[in-house]
Formats: sequence, C-alpha cells, structure tokens
Amino acid sequence: MAGHQLSPDGNYYWDGAQWQPTLSPDGHYRWNGSAWEPVQAATEPAWLPPPQPAPQPPEPEPRIEVPPGPISPWIAANYPGVKQTARYSGTFYAGFWIRFAAIFIDGLIYGIPIAVLLFFSFGGQTPTQDELSSRSLPLNLISLIAGAVYFTVFWSTGATPGMRLFRLRVLDVDTEEPPGVGKALLRYVGYLLSTFCCYIGLIWAAFDSRKQGWHDKLANTVVVYASGR
Repeated sequence: MAGHQLSPDGNYYWDGAQWQPTLSPDGHYRWNGSAWEPVQAATEPAWLPPPQPAPQPPEPEPRIEVPPGPISPWIAANYPGVKQTARYSGTFYAGFWIRFAAIFIDGLIYGIPIAVLLFFSFGGQTPTQDELSSRSLPLNLISLIAGAVYFTVFWSTGATPGMRLFRLRVLDVDTEEPPGVGKALLRYVGYLLSTFCCYIGLIWAAFDSRKQGWHDKLANTVVVYASGR
C-alpha cells in the first residue's frame, strides 16, 4: 500500500523507500498509484462537461427614436399655448399670406407717421413732383432708417405689432428664442435684399419647407405661431 501513496499535489509517489516523481523521465507516462499510464490517459478526466457554445456577439441595442426635445424656457414662460416649436413640426410655421398681412399692417404703423411728418415738412402743402424728386434721396434715407429701427427693435424682442396681432413670433433657429438686435438687423438687411428682383426673396417663403424667406435664411430665423394650431 505504501507504493500507492501519492503526494497531495500528485507530482510524487512513495515507492516504499523514497518519493519518486509520478512523471516518467521521457514525460510520456504518469504513475497513477498502481500502474503507469500514458500522460494523455492519465490526465484526461473520466468525465468531460458538454462543450459550451461559442460566445455570440451581443445583440445591438434597439434604436430608440428620440422625440423632439422640450421647448425653450422663453417660449414656455411667454407663450404657454405653444406645445411644439416649428423647428420640429412644420404645423407651426407661419405661412406666406399671414406674414404678408402682418408686414402690411407694420407698413401702415410706421409708414403713416412718416408720411404725416413729411407732409408738414412741406409746409402742410401737397408737394409737387419736382419737389419730391429734389428731395428723393433724403426721403428714401429717412424711410430706410425708420424701417431699420422699427423692425430691428421689434424683431429683436420676438414680434412686431403686426405679427402680434396674428400671434406670430420670429425665433432664432438654434436657440428657439428671439433673435436679438444683431440678428434682427441682419434680418432687416436680408429683407431689403429680398425685395429686389420682384420680391422673389419674400415670395420664397411660400414654397420653402420651413417657410423661410431669404432674410430668414440669412439670419437663421423662422416665423412660428405663438399658440398651438
């Protein structure tokens, strides 16, 4: 029985006089405690677990369609009727004709006072064609400056009086807030350019997917309704 005793680690056996390595010098056989066996047979367990299936790559996560984000705090605070901005839904873009009506009213608002002032500048008399021609440059300059001040101030805060009448607002596309003075002035410059060539730049808004005229594209603005429709 002494010859059958193996060391705890299985690397040596007791031959009755001393410990001998269980592995033969050529490494091909191992002593199992009672006989020499080929190394493969000696080390191979009597029972092998069933082969495990090869690991499969993880399935891609399902794509989640992110809904449009929340409206900006400025819109939520000032116009609670807006449920979604025009940036995400074409439903809320203001169309060409309602914008035309708003700009027509704005033209009356700032145009009539200018006409009255000019009338009194001619001494309360209807000017002749020659008088108008001689003063065409200063008259055009006054009209240009008045329009620039009027539209820049009101657009920078979100809407002109004519736009407010129809509950329209002009917003910066990126911030979804009023464009500010700089972009409002740039929008007015674009508005003047849009009137060239038979007002094509303004008519463009009737066919654009976001109802943008050339002045809107130049200033990166859109005109939306201030309440859900």
